[in-house]
Amino acid sequence: MAASDWEEVKRLAADFQKAQLQGTIQRLSERNCIQIVNKLLELKLLEVIFTTDGKEYLTPQELIREMRDELVVHGGRINLTELTQILNVDFSHIEAKVTELLNSDPTLQLVLGQLITRSYVDRLSEETNDKLQEAGQISISDLIKQYDLPPDFLQQAIAERLGTVIQGRADEFDRRIIFTESFISRHRAQIRGVLTSITRPTSIPALLNKYGFHERLFYTIVDEMNKAGQLRGTVVGGRTERAQYIPDIYAKAQSNYVESFYKQNGYLEYDTLLRLGITDSKAYIKKLMKKEPLLYLSTCCCGAPLEEQIEAAIEEDLSSDGWVDIMPLLPSVFSKSDASQILQRCLKRLCQEKALVCCDSIVVSSAFIENCTKFFDELLTSKAEEAANYKPTIITEEMFEKKGKAEAPDVSQAGRQAKKVERRIKAATGAKGGGAQGRETKTKAVKKKGGRGKAEDDEDDDDVGKKPGRQEIEFMTVEEMEEVLQSRLQNMDCPDELVTAIAEQIHRPLSCQFQAAVQSLLVATFAKESSSRRKTHDELSEKVNGLVSNIKLFEKGIALFSDDVKEQLTKHLLKTVCTDVSHLLIGYLAVENGATITDEKPFTVERRSNLISSITDSVNAKALANSLNGSKLEEFHGHLDKMLEQCQVLIRKVDKKKERQIVFSHRMALGEQLKDEQDAAMILHLAVLLLFHIYTQCMLHASGKFVPQIIAFLKGYVSEEQQEMLSNCQTLVIKQITADRDASVNKEEVAAELLYLLPKVKELALNTKKGGANNEK
Repeated sequence: MAASDWEEVKRLAADFQKAQLQGTIQRLSERNCIQIVNKLLELKLLEVIFTTDGKEYLTPQELIREMRDELVVHGGRINLTELTQILNVDFSHIEAKVTELLNSDPTLQLVLGQLITRSYVDRLSEETNDKLQEAGQISISDLIKQYDLPPDFLQQAIAERLGTVIQGRADEFDRRIIFTESFISRHRAQIRGVLTSITRPTSIPALLNKYGFHERLFYTIVDEMNKAGQLRGTVVGGRTERAQYIPDIYAKAQSNYVESFYKQNGYLEYDTLLRLGITDSKAYIKKLMKKEPLLYLSTCCCGAPLEEQIEAAIEEDLSSDGWVDIMPLLPSVFSKSDASQILQRCLKRLCQEKALVCCDSIVVSSAFIENCTKFFDELLTSKAEEAANYKPTIITEEMFEKKGKAEAPDVSQAGRQAKKVERRIKAATGAKGGGAQGRETKTKAVKKKGGRGKAEDDEDDDDVGKKPGRQEIEFMTVEEMEEVLQSRLQNMDCPDELVTAIAEQIHRPLSCQFQAAVQSLLVATFAKESSSRRKTHDELSEKVNGLVSNIKLFEKGIALFSDDVKEQLTKHLLKTVCTDVSHLLIGYLAVENGATITDEKPFTVERRSNLISSITDSVNAKALANSLNGSKLEEFHGHLDKMLEQCQVLIRKVDKKKERQIVFSHRMALGEQLKDEQDAAMILHLAVLLLFHIYTQCMLHASGKFVPQIIAFLKGYVSEEQQEMLSNCQTLVIKQITADRDASVNKEEVAAELLYLLPKVKELALNTKKGGANNEK
């Protein structure tokens, strides 16, 4: 500011003061005063704060002074919003000046919008002390409700003044509760008196409710008294609702009773301890009997004497190759599960893990079980010989004669002999399929299910290597074994449960032994018949030539169908006849490389892979096996030629005359089988195969699921009436098969229609000659 301006201000001030000192005549009007103040504000020579109504203004120093005055008037605590209303000043000015006050005066605090002085806090502490001395205890929550202050502020303020202004101490576990020393002493005396007078276990919550003890203070005082040795008892159960005070006199009597009971009986029951007031029985026993080697069971615990008694009984009976039930040796409180645990421990100590534990409480020696197994030796031998005579574990010859001819049989003498020998070899070794005829048997079974749906028809397309569908004959059922054991063990008083357990234990081993015996007999029987053929290269060549000739003839029949049907028939041919050829060649090479196939293992995909791995040069064998999973015969023939070359097998070319003989024999065989066949589904199957052969002069290798496709193919060769007859016959066969599941089907009506229709179908197939109706194609 310039000197001239400052001089002018001084002059104006002097004039202003002079005017004020003069009489009323020379006083300034309110308007003049306002103008002067505004001029000073514009020149920033004066700083004032206007009131909210704009009628008054005051300086910042005056505002601070008035704020202090109001704080004193209100006892050292005032809300800022209330201060705004009293001073009629905007809240922002109040808030700014409060910040200045807090920075300049450390005795002031701002708590939740309230300005509080230290003197107020001291006075509050004095009032709190008065209440504490009067009541003996006080909590911060009560003070919060009374003074409407935050808990952290109050707790800190009181904690700073404990022992000085406030004569008391805070609880160790809850710092928000304050007691006086006299209150604590009074409670200590009451608690000591109450606990000293108790002679039996008493619930702590009941004591607290009855005498009005503070819970946290009670536990604190009890802990202090225990450490000082002033109490003759202990608190169990922690600080929970199940906590109990147990006097030493009662605990001593309790422990004396438990020890006495254990010495007399050798065990302790958990329920008995619970009735004595011991909630955690196992923990109590472990604490009381640290040196005792106890076995803790589900309902009780037993000691070494009782275990030794059980061990002696087990050892005695096992040494005599017998059995023992320990339940009569145990007290009545022991359960079956307890007996089982004791047995397992005793057997482990005696190194008798091989002994059998039956019914949880009975120990049977392995020698006793072996003796029981010997009871069945004669039965096993006789049944194995009987089973071997009837060949129960393979597809029987009767099934071949009835079902196997449903598909195209190989009527050449070499092929027929090869298939018969190979079927027996595979049956002896448990291989799948059993040659082409074995596959045909399965096809017949699928054919009988025709019309049930695609899911069942697809069973015929199972990949080579899956488990065979045959069922092994059972040696004896568990019930039958029980009857045998009951009759042989009558003089030993064996309980029924023991007999059942032994029967279940030996059932599986005896069944395996029976199957092994049957397989051994079968292998021995068939080995005598086929050993020379399997070992000669000439026989292999003869069999392979017969099968390959049939494959080529079957290809001609398959080629007449549409692409989709042709592909399905090709897959079927690959999985049957082609698979048989492959197994013959792979088995031959495996034997040449030192492997053996005269065992009980089935000719599965896994075993085939193992045999291939035993071949030194297995490239061709692997390629041939992989081609069986495809859908192209060209690929199979390519790999077959290489395999034949490796096996030094020469395929003889079939001339036209020989081919006609094979085709003619095939037709005659189908006709002969059709004449003797009585089954409706088989009659239809054979009839359509024979009609296909007559009209096309081609052999066809097809399962029962291809009957609808063959009938559709014959539409261009037979008359409309004959076509309708075949279709009706197929429909009736499906109804006959599904009659058991479909209640709407009249079985008698279907049977009657089939009885009328089947002779006509037979007559059509047997009497049709080449060049019959509609044979323009």
